[in-house]
Amino acid sequence: MLSFDINHIEIIGLLAGTLTTISFLHQAYKTFLTKDVSSFSLTTFFIFFCRHFLLVDLRNL
Repeated sequence: MLSFDINHIEIIGLLAGTLTTISFLHQAYKTFLTKDVSSFSLTTFFIFFCRHFLLVDLRNL
């Protein structure tokens, strides 16, 4: 029988990885539509900030 015992650290890691993937997909989609890479989305930087907080700051608690 399979048992999925996920603790809070693994959930934080999965959330951080998901946010990273979302930020890259969002930026790639925006770049594809506009054909312009000179400006990057503030949403991307916000998601990277959230990822950094989850990966680095919460690990030190």
